[in-house]
Amino acid sequence: MGDGVTVVDRDGNFVLRNSAAERLAGVSAEHRSLGEWCHACSVRLPDGVTPYPEDQLPTSRALLAESVDGAELFVQHAHAPEGKWVSVTARPFLDEAGLTIGAVSIYRDLTRRKHAEQALRASERRYRLLFEKNLAGICRTTPEGRILECNEAFARMLGYDSSAELLSVNVKALYQKPSERAELIDRLLEQKTVTQQEVCFQRKDGGPVWILTNMNLVESDEPGEFTIIGTTFDITERKRSREELRVSRQRFAAFMRHLPGVAFMKDREGRYVFYNEAAQGLFHLDPVDFLGKTDHEVWPAEYADRFVANDEAVLRSKTLVEAVEAVPHRQGVHYWLIYKFPIVDDYDEVQFIGGMGIDITERRQLEDQLRQSQKMEAVGRLAGGVAHDFNNLLTVISGYGDMIMRGLTPEDPLHGCIEEVLKAASRATSLTNQLLAFSRRQVIQPKILDLNILVANMDRMLRRVIGEHIELETVLTPGLGSVKADAGQIEQVIMNLAVNARDAMSEGGKLYIRTGNVDVQHSSRLPADVRPGSYVRLTVADTGKGMDAEIMVHLFEPFYTSKATGKGTGLGLSTVYGIVKQSGGEIVVESEPGRGATFQIYLPRIVGIMDTAHATRTQAAVLPGTETILLVEDEPGVRQLVRDMLHRLGYTTLEAGGAVDALRIFEQHHGVIDLLLTDVIMPQMSGRELASRLRAVQPSLKVLYMSGYTDDMLAHHGVLEPNVFLLPKPFAPDELGVKLREVLDTPATKSADV
Repeated sequence: MGDGVTVVDRDGNFVLRNSAAERLAGVSAEHRSLGEWCHACSVRLPDGVTPYPEDQLPTSRALLAESVDGAELFVQHAHAPEGKWVSVTARPFLDEAGLTIGAVSIYRDLTRRKHAEQALRASERRYRLLFEKNLAGICRTTPEGRILECNEAFARMLGYDSSAELLSVNVKALYQKPSERAELIDRLLEQKTVTQQEVCFQRKDGGPVWILTNMNLVESDEPGEFTIIGTTFDITERKRSREELRVSRQRFAAFMRHLPGVAFMKDREGRYVFYNEAAQGLFHLDPVDFLGKTDHEVWPAEYADRFVANDEAVLRSKTLVEAVEAVPHRQGVHYWLIYKFPIVDDYDEVQFIGGMGIDITERRQLEDQLRQSQKMEAVGRLAGGVAHDFNNLLTVISGYGDMIMRGLTPEDPLHGCIEEVLKAASRATSLTNQLLAFSRRQVIQPKILDLNILVANMDRMLRRVIGEHIELETVLTPGLGSVKADAGQIEQVIMNLAVNARDAMSEGGKLYIRTGNVDVQHSSRLPADVRPGSYVRLTVADTGKGMDAEIMVHLFEPFYTSKATGKGTGLGLSTVYGIVKQSGGEIVVESEPGRGATFQIYLPRIVGIMDTAHATRTQAAVLPGTETILLVEDEPGVRQLVRDMLHRLGYTTLEAGGAVDALRIFEQHHGVIDLLLTDVIMPQMSGRELASRLRAVQPSLKVLYMSGYTDDMLAHHGVLEPNVFLLPKPFAPDELGVKLREVLDTPATKSADV
């Protein structure tokens, strides 16, 4: 594990190397210079065939003050007799005068990747990547000089518009001195390979271009036929290396100046010997206060101790160490992802510790928010499933309890017992509805609302709930925008927050409820969940005892409560969370111990006409019926209960334990069935799909769904679709009877659209 690192002086002699450099690139103590290593390890271009020009090696280029990133080469050595592909990143070392005094190179093993690529790529793709896309010019010719093919790099090198244009040119015409080619061909026929040959070619416009070429004589497919494959590098600019050196220094300085991360180097004693300008700006440190000093001289002890511990890990392991380090800033503590690596000498002793780092504070915050959101979503799915099963049980309990109660007189000894059973079932139903609200699986019917009117209408009720020892102050912004939400749910949100605030102010205090329009911009300092847009903000704040960080982490989790045993269910705030989320909004909480709590709810602001209709429905009479109903319910207890209810109401009932049975019964009684009464979520087929298939055969069929929750099968994000009839579980016989008559008596044009 770990990357290889070498350091050379200005003459190309190795000064430092680590063990990984020997293992990866074969740079051993026997190799005193780049040249010795290049020849001893058969350093080649990435094609694995062509020798790598010594003066084009990444380290050689770095000695000319050039920064090289990710240059690839192929080496063979004792540790890798089959050869290794290595990626090399090289940087120059500059003295105080800005002159190059050496270079550092980092080697990374690419062999596994190369082998994978070779196994996956087809021969044509390998040819295109190595031939057409090669940065080096490549040309294949006959010994007579006819160009068989060449890549675009070769054409551009000679000033031609395309490789196709060069195919009509004899290679002999490209030499400024044709005699040079004759000499090269003679050598090639004798040696089969010519390397590191500098040749002056002639560009299309007549100007000279100096190239460094390597040529191989390769036998063709036809026996006795040969072709010449040549690779070329344009070295014209090297003739003007002094000017390029100056430009390269300017570019390197600009790169270091604008690098967003920090780079630094320490000696064995932990004294800083280098850091870039980004570090100076980010940490507001003057070079006088930084260079030559240790971490304990620069940073507070609790931070310096950790920095030194990571340095010691590098010294012990002599490998790359990755760590997240907390660093004090003017705006607070930031977290940095730091990579520290050893720079060793010929004796594998660490002489310097290099490091680079990036600020990941914001990323950590986003990751924390994402984890919390995922946890809440997972708990919500669990809560929804539990609520579904509970509703089936409660349907049976409350349904049979209600039917038993109808047959008892108030004087009956069992009357009180059954009454308590029904009360308990009612409380359990309320608890289940809170779970559904948290999990965002409650079916709602949102309308366009004015929160000012809603809050004002709740004023008297809120004052009764919080008590006289708490002062209520409402600030309702004129011209408040509209929102689309379920009025009953928003009232529950306000009530739950008010009760929570009341419990936090046992000795009295003040409760504030405010409304306002707010536009969130990209630059707004709000949690990432509150996306840019226009919102109506509902604020509920109190002057109570507040909450610490531990409570804030679990605030919206169901059944979590900081109150004393028996003082709360732990579902109040989780219900608030679920309702706000289901309404398309976000909730932001601010609190500290002793400083109260502020809940800010952001609901999307919309343009629309407020629904001012508040007509109340009177309880319809329960009328018997004579129609035929197909009852589909996979839960046996619920199915038996509903069947008994239907018989008491006078309906003819056909019952099925699932969708497959329902299809069979429907086929046997075709044209007789007036209404399908079906559960929504069933194992074989959903109630929605079953209704669709039956109505395809009998369009006039009426449909009434019953379910503890619909899992968005009848609703989009919990909003019930138009013209869909749903009877929520649990329900009483009278509720079933009224709903059946509503569906059966609805004209066919308004029946459930499935």
